[in-house]
Amino acid sequence: MSEAFLPNATIDGRFRIRSVIGAGTFGMVYAADDLRDGGFVALKTLHEKVKLRDEYVLRFEREADVTRKLSHPSITRLVTAGHLDEEGGVTTPYLAFELIRGLPLSRLLEARGPLSAREAVHLTATLLSALSAAHQQGILHRDLKPDNILVAAPDNLITEPQAGGSLSMRLGIPEPDHESWSDLRSHTVKVLDFGLAKILDIGQGRVKALTKAGFAPGTAHYMSPEQVRGTSDLDYRADLYAVGLLLYRMLAGEEAFPGDNAMEVISLQLGAPTPALPSTHADELNRVVQRATAKNPADRFSSADEMAWAMKCAHNPILRSGPAPTLVTPPPLSKPSLLRRLFGR
Repeated sequence: MSEAFLPNATIDGRFRIRSVIGAGTFGMVYAADDLRDGGFVALKTLHEKVKLRDEYVLRFEREADVTRKLSHPSITRLVTAGHLDEEGGVTTPYLAFELIRGLPLSRLLEARGPLSAREAVHLTATLLSALSAAHQQGILHRDLKPDNILVAAPDNLITEPQAGGSLSMRLGIPEPDHESWSDLRSHTVKVLDFGLAKILDIGQGRVKALTKAGFAPGTAHYMSPEQVRGTSDLDYRADLYAVGLLLYRMLAGEEAFPGDNAMEVISLQLGAPTPALPSTHADELNRVVQRATAKNPADRFSSADEMAWAMKCAHNPILRSGPAPTLVTPPPLSKPSLLRRLFGR
């Protein structure tokens, strides 16, 4: 990485790097002080080789554009976006997000195992609320998974971050085995990483696609069959399929479609039915998972709000005897042109 991102370095005269809090195939995420507005940010940037490839820079910029459109308490807020000029005309782009002092759901599931139905319903309902807001803007996430769902630590247990040690120590929060993580029913959830998001055509909107038909962005364990096939005209129900598999993962304590490699998982996504939940869970909750993960999108819930209400009623049947809430349906999509159906444009 650029020397500008070493500990204690200052970025654009505004952000001072504290430590690395995440690393992936395409980039790094750092905890940094916001010297102008105070507090902390999560500073995201691309690896040296990746930032020289236009398609990844475009995706980075797309993440900024998408996140600016969204305003929801369970979606991470973009503070600013910028870039650093380097020798030879190369630039290093960066995104600064609000720093959520919490742990990815994946780490908590590893530490905790299966969640209670109350915890899983609470987390999933919060996730669906965020997706409802995104879908109303014509935004499809496309990469929902436990790593991209952050569970915030209780405010009264947050301490000063440390430069080294575990992720929890660097964030100044309790370790995954701390008792504060033993009941997640009151914890705040944030949806991260809209880097693979797709802006759908709604009404007369026209958006240049960054992916072509035949390319399947996402994570194998949570990809819908139509996403696996690289279909260019995905809709909101692809996200709901992923949410159904996330709910299964939280309740069962394991992936619905395990496999030794991505191809094996993809084969199961395309042809195998979603396993039933353990018998300890109500049949109604299992039916919600089965409907959300139907192979045919037409057999799934039509909106995030509809899925959330069905899940809440399955967990608490007494809700059915009261008035149903107003369920918001995402805006209709424009019919894709022949060129878009063929080439994803």
